[in-house]
Amino acid sequence: MIRIVRIVDELPNGFEVLRAAARAQGYKHIERLADDWASGACRFDAESEALFAVYAGDVLAGIDFETEVV
Repeated sequence: MIRIVRIVDELPNGFEVLRAAARAQGYKHIERLADDWASGACRFDAESEALFAVYAGDVLAGIDFETEVV
C-alpha cells in the first residue's frame, strides 16, 4: 500500500535511511533538504508549498514537494 503524508513539524521516521541511500548513489538533493530543514532555510510552510513523505507500507520510499498547493 502506498501512503502519502504531509510533512509539517519534523522530517519523517526513516529519513536517515533514505538520506544514506541517496548519498551512496551520489544524489545530493536529500542531503540539501536535511541541511535546509535543520537551518530553517526551507520548511515548505508558505501558503503555496508542501513537503510530502511517500511510504510503501511502513517504509519511507521517498520525499516529494509541491510549490503550487491548491
